[in-house]
Amino acid sequence: MANHKGNVSLRYLSLHRPRQEVRSVFKYRDRLTILIDILKSTQTSKNGKKKTQILQSANLSYHQLNKYLYLLLTNGFIAVNKNGMYRITAEGSRFANALEPFNMKLT
Repeated sequence: MANHKGNVSLRYLSLHRPRQEVRSVFKYRDRLTILIDILKSTQTSKNGKKKTQILQSANLSYHQLNKYLYLLLTNGFIAVNKNGMYRITAEGSRFANALEPFNMKLT
């Protein structure tokens, strides 16, 4: 059932829940993971990335990408230059690094 850390094992889930419910537990990413994926994506490029490149590396739809980019831009975690290239800011880098340990615990 639960191991000594309180985590429910995959074996317990597969034995005690119908197969569809087990898949739904791991099907979607949470907002935190998506935000970190976008920030890490922009962090890996010196000159920044275009929307399409971020969309592909973070595996998001165009609508989702616009929603999260707006959130990150308005909070100062990323910046966009005149060429439409998105780059992570120093504050965004600190934010991503601070949240990374929490993200690891969720996955």
